[in-house]
Amino acid sequence: MRECYPTVYQWVRERVKPERDENKRATYRDNWWLFGEPRKEWREMSLGLHRYISTVVTQKHRFFIALESTVLPDDALINIATESYSVLGVLSSRIHFIWMLVTGGTLEDRPRYIKTRCFETFPFPILSEQQVAEIGKLAERIDAHRKQQQALHSELTLTGMYNVLEKLRAGDDLNDKERVINQHGLVSTLLEDHDKLDRAVFKGFFVTSCGFGLIEQAAHWAANQVDHDDEVGLVPVAACA
Repeated sequence: MRECYPTVYQWVRERVKPERDENKRATYRDNWWLFGEPRKEWREMSLGLHRYISTVVTQKHRFFIALESTVLPDDALINIATESYSVLGVLSSRIHFIWMLVTGGTLEDRPRYIKTRCFETFPFPILSEQQVAEIGKLAERIDAHRKQQQALHSELTLTGMYNVLEKLRAGDDLNDKERVINQHGLVSTLLEDHDKLDRAVFKGFFVTSCGFGLIEQAAHWAANQVDHDDEVGLVPVAACA
């Protein structure tokens, strides 16, 4: 870097090296000019994938998205090495959302997704081929819907869309700004698809009208950290980093 980019080298040496000299991690201290360390585990897990599932560690609303494999995630994201839209659908369900609230942490008033508790303990259902197809189709449609509307309206954010979605779900009135978001994001349609996804995932857990009974049971399992490896539906799905 010193030979090819001397100006950049001096800028980094003056501003970065003093902090790195105090770093307790040897690789950061000795290789002070490098941004960080290669994440070999993640590269191995995601090798050959065209996309993977990702969510922000700390956020008001819990949504998962499919990212292209060309996107290199940073430490603010939890990433799941699978291309499966059915896994994306199960993770995007309200069952998983409640599980996350009970098992995860918080930063101020925002939930934090702790992968060892929220993901690795979650009892993924064993789905039939038909259920995999149905849940996957709905999840792919939700993911595409959000990306399409954001591409059409650059000011549209996922947080803004889900703020409106929750108000619509609760039956609350929207203000002028929220009505614009609803129209630009087609949030009412997004809510309809999420409700369909929830029903499809409920069926995957052999639940219909009493779906929230399962949520309460799942929350109880998570809160008490009970090991249910012998229960139907507890299967490893993908690697998470």
